[in-house]
Amino acid sequence: IAARLMQVRINHELEQVKFKDILQRCVGHCEGYYGIGWAKIGYQELTVASFNNDRNNEKKYWLDWVDPRDIVFDWWAVAPKKMRWIAQRILMPRKEVKDLGFKIPDNYCGKMPDHLLDKQKKANNYNPDGSSSKGKAYEMVEFWEYHDIGQNTIDWVLLEGPSDKWFFMAETSVNPYPFEGSCFKPLGLTQDNDDLVGLTAIQPVEEQIKALNRMR
Repeated sequence: IAARLMQVRINHELEQVKFKDILQRCVGHCEGYYGIGWAKIGYQELTVASFNNDRNNEKKYWLDWVDPRDIVFDWWAVAPKKMRWIAQRILMPRKEVKDLGFKIPDNYCGKMPDHLLDKQKKANNYNPDGSSSKGKAYEMVEFWEYHDIGQNTIDWVLLEGPSDKWFFMAETSVNPYPFEGSCFKPLGLTQDNDDLVGLTAIQPVEEQIKALNRMR
Protein backbone atom coordinates (compact mmCIF):
# COMPACT_ATOMS: atom_id res chain seq x y z
CA ILE A 1 0.00 0.00 0.00
CA ALA A 2 2.80 2.41 0.88
CA ALA A 3 4.48 1.81 -2.48
CA ARG A 4 1.19 2.40 -4.30
CA LEU A 5 0.60 5.65 -2.41
CA MET A 6 4.14 6.77 -3.20
CA GLN A 7 3.57 6.05 -6.89
CA VAL A 8 0.35 8.10 -6.88
CA ARG A 9 2.13 10.99 -5.12
CA ILE A 10 5.06 10.95 -7.56
CA ASN A 11 2.75 10.83 -10.59
CA HIS A 12 0.78 13.75 -9.16
CA GLU A 13 3.94 15.79 -8.61
CA LEU A 14 5.17 15.08 -12.15
CA GLU A 15 1.82 16.20 -13.52
CA GLN A 16 1.87 19.38 -11.43
CA VAL A 17 5.26 20.47 -12.78
CA LYS A 18 4.27 19.56 -16.38
CA PHE A 19 7.15 17.07 -16.56
CA LYS A 20 5.86 15.33 -19.69
CA ASP A 21 5.52 18.56 -21.67
CA ILE A 22 8.94 19.82 -20.59
CA LEU A 23 10.64 16.51 -21.38
CA GLN A 24 8.99 16.49 -24.81
CA ARG A 25 10.34 19.98 -25.52
CA CYS A 26 13.85 18.99 -24.35
CA VAL A 27 13.83 15.89 -26.55
CA GLY A 28 12.78 18.07 -29.50
CA HIS A 29 15.71 20.40 -28.89
CA CYS A 30 18.07 17.46 -28.54
CA GLU A 31 16.97 15.56 -31.63
CA GLY A 32 16.44 18.66 -33.73
CA TYR A 33 18.85 21.47 -34.38
CA TYR A 34 20.73 21.81 -31.08
CA GLY A 35 21.91 18.35 -30.03
CA ILE A 36 21.04 19.09 -26.40
CA GLY A 37 17.99 20.00 -24.34
CA TRP A 38 18.02 21.92 -21.05
CA ALA A 39 15.65 21.72 -18.10
CA LYS A 40 15.88 24.03 -15.08
CA ILE A 41 14.69 23.19 -11.59
CA GLY A 42 14.49 25.32 -8.47
CA TYR A 43 12.63 26.19 -5.29
CA GLN A 44 10.60 29.29 -4.64
CA GLU A 45 7.26 30.58 -3.42
CA LEU A 46 5.67 32.16 -6.49
CA THR A 47 6.54 31.81 -10.17
CA VAL A 48 9.74 31.27 -12.11
CA ALA A 49 9.77 34.96 -13.08
CA SER A 50 9.84 36.15 -9.46
CA PHE A 51 13.53 35.25 -9.13
CA ASN A 52 13.09 34.40 -5.47
CA ASN A 53 16.03 32.00 -5.25
CA ASP A 54 16.40 31.92 -1.45
CA ARG A 55 16.80 28.43 -0.07
CA ASN A 56 13.66 27.14 1.65
CA ASN A 57 12.58 23.50 1.61
CA GLU A 58 9.01 24.41 2.57
CA LYS A 59 8.39 26.50 -0.53
CA LYS A 60 7.26 25.15 -3.88
CA TYR A 61 9.67 23.85 -6.47
CA TRP A 62 9.34 24.38 -10.19
CA LEU A 63 10.56 22.85 -13.43
CA ASP A 64 10.88 24.51 -16.83
CA TRP A 65 12.65 24.09 -20.17
CA VAL A 66 15.25 26.56 -21.40
CA ASP A 67 16.05 27.52 -24.99
CA PRO A 68 19.53 26.08 -25.76
CA ARG A 69 20.36 29.37 -27.51
CA ASP A 70 20.05 31.08 -24.12
CA ILE A 71 22.52 28.82 -22.33
CA VAL A 72 26.30 29.18 -22.10
CA PHE A 73 28.37 26.88 -19.92
CA ASP A 74 31.89 25.86 -18.99
CA TRP A 75 33.28 24.76 -22.34
CA TRP A 76 35.81 22.48 -20.64
CA ALA A 77 32.99 20.32 -19.32
CA VAL A 78 32.36 17.00 -21.06
CA ALA A 79 29.79 15.89 -18.45
CA PRO A 80 27.24 17.77 -16.30
CA LYS A 81 29.17 17.08 -13.08
CA LYS A 82 32.27 18.66 -14.62
CA MET A 83 30.67 22.07 -15.13
CA ARG A 84 32.22 24.84 -13.02
CA TRP A 85 29.71 27.48 -14.14
CA ILE A 86 26.65 27.96 -16.33
CA ALA A 87 24.59 31.01 -17.31
CA GLN A 88 21.16 31.65 -18.77
CA ARG A 89 20.22 34.65 -20.89
CA ILE A 90 16.97 36.24 -19.76
CA LEU A 91 15.03 38.78 -21.79
CA MET A 92 12.35 40.90 -20.14
CA PRO A 93 10.72 44.33 -20.58
CA ARG A 94 12.58 47.02 -18.65
CA LYS A 95 9.57 47.82 -16.45
CA GLU A 96 9.20 44.19 -15.35
CA VAL A 97 12.89 43.98 -14.50
CA LYS A 98 12.63 47.08 -12.32
CA ASP A 99 9.44 45.78 -10.70
CA LEU A 100 11.41 42.70 -9.63
CA GLY A 101 13.87 44.94 -7.79
CA PHE A 102 16.81 44.65 -10.18
CA LYS A 103 19.00 47.70 -10.74
CA ILE A 104 19.51 48.98 -14.30
CA PRO A 105 21.92 51.78 -15.31
CA ASP A 106 20.18 54.91 -16.58
CA ASN A 107 22.23 54.83 -19.79
CA TYR A 108 21.46 51.19 -20.55
CA CYS A 109 20.11 50.64 -24.09
CA GLY A 110 17.87 47.62 -24.43
CA LYS A 111 18.41 45.14 -27.22
CA MET A 112 17.19 41.84 -28.62
CA PRO A 113 19.19 38.67 -29.34
CA ASP A 114 19.75 38.16 -33.05
CA HIS A 115 17.41 35.15 -33.28
CA LEU A 116 14.52 37.26 -31.92
CA LEU A 117 14.97 40.38 -34.01
CA ASP A 118 12.69 39.22 -36.85
CA LYS A 119 9.97 38.26 -34.38
CA GLN A 120 10.27 41.65 -32.72
CA LYS A 121 9.93 43.47 -36.04
CA LYS A 122 6.79 41.52 -36.93
CA ALA A 123 5.29 42.00 -33.47
CA ASN A 124 5.92 45.73 -33.57
CA ASN A 125 3.91 46.07 -36.78
CA TYR A 126 0.69 44.64 -35.36
CA ASN A 127 -1.42 44.88 -32.24
CA PRO A 128 -2.66 41.73 -30.47
CA ASP A 129 -6.00 42.06 -32.32
CA GLY A 130 -4.22 42.04 -35.70
CA SER A 131 -4.65 45.73 -36.43
CA SER A 132 -1.73 47.85 -37.59
CA SER A 133 0.61 49.34 -35.01
CA LYS A 134 2.89 52.35 -35.17
CA GLY A 135 5.75 50.16 -34.00
CA LYS A 136 6.01 51.22 -30.37
CA ALA A 137 7.93 48.41 -28.69
CA TYR A 138 8.81 47.52 -25.14
CA GLU A 139 12.38 48.38 -24.24
CA MET A 140 13.86 44.97 -23.59
CA VAL A 141 16.59 44.16 -21.11
CA GLU A 142 18.95 41.31 -21.91
CA PHE A 143 20.77 40.05 -18.83
CA TRP A 144 22.39 36.85 -17.62
CA GLU A 145 21.73 34.68 -14.60
CA TYR A 146 25.21 33.39 -13.78
CA HIS A 147 25.58 30.28 -11.62
CA ASP A 148 28.98 29.64 -10.06
CA ILE A 149 28.57 25.96 -9.27
CA GLY A 150 31.79 25.66 -7.30
CA GLN A 151 30.92 28.60 -5.04
CA ASN A 152 27.20 27.78 -5.07
CA THR A 153 26.17 31.34 -5.90
CA ILE A 154 23.96 33.14 -8.42
CA ASP A 155 24.48 36.61 -9.89
CA TRP A 156 22.36 38.63 -12.32
CA VAL A 157 24.56 40.62 -14.67
CA LEU A 158 24.42 43.02 -17.61
CA LEU A 159 27.28 42.01 -19.90
CA GLU A 160 27.89 45.22 -21.79
CA GLY A 161 31.52 46.20 -22.40
CA PRO A 162 34.64 44.55 -20.93
CA SER A 163 34.33 42.17 -18.00
CA ASP A 164 35.60 44.72 -15.46
CA LYS A 165 32.60 46.91 -16.33
CA TRP A 166 29.90 44.28 -16.06
CA PHE A 167 26.96 45.57 -14.04
CA PHE A 168 25.65 43.43 -11.18
CA MET A 169 21.90 43.99 -10.90
CA ALA A 170 21.38 42.54 -7.42
CA GLU A 171 23.21 41.14 -4.42
CA THR A 172 24.82 37.73 -4.91
CA SER A 173 22.51 34.88 -3.91
CA VAL A 174 24.48 32.41 -1.76
CA ASN A 175 23.46 28.75 -1.37
CA PRO A 176 20.28 29.40 -3.37
CA TYR A 177 19.02 25.81 -3.69
CA PRO A 178 18.73 22.93 -1.19
CA PHE A 179 20.63 20.51 -3.42
CA GLU A 180 24.16 20.13 -4.73
CA GLY A 181 25.24 20.85 -8.27
CA SER A 182 23.62 22.86 -11.01
CA CYS A 183 19.88 23.47 -11.28
CA PHE A 184 20.32 23.17 -15.07
CA LYS A 185 19.98 19.58 -16.27
CA PRO A 186 21.05 18.68 -19.83
CA LEU A 187 19.44 16.02 -21.97
CA GLY A 188 21.60 14.41 -24.63
CA LEU A 189 20.35 11.30 -26.43
CA THR A 190 23.38 10.77 -28.69
CA GLN A 191 26.50 11.33 -26.63
CA ASP A 192 29.76 12.89 -27.78
CA ASN A 193 32.70 11.82 -25.62
CA ASP A 194 34.46 15.14 -26.20
CA ASP A 195 31.53 17.50 -25.72
CA LEU A 196 28.53 17.94 -23.45
CA VAL A 197 26.47 18.73 -26.55
CA GLY A 198 25.52 15.54 -28.39
CA LEU A 199 24.67 14.82 -32.01
CA THR A 200 21.32 15.71 -33.56
CA ALA A 201 19.26 13.12 -35.39
CA ILE A 202 20.33 14.55 -38.75
CA GLN A 203 24.07 14.95 -38.17
CA PRO A 204 25.15 11.29 -38.76
CA VAL A 205 23.51 11.30 -42.20
CA GLU A 206 23.83 14.98 -43.09
CA GLU A 207 26.52 14.53 -45.74
CA GLN A 208 24.62 11.68 -47.41
CA ILE A 209 21.46 13.80 -47.55
CA LYS A 210 23.37 16.67 -49.14
CA ALA A 211 24.83 14.27 -51.71
CA LEU A 212 21.37 12.92 -52.56
CA ASN A 213 20.05 16.47 -52.95
CA ARG A 214 22.81 17.23 -55.45
CA MET A 215 21.79 14.18 -57.53
CA ARG A 216 18.26 15.42 -58.12
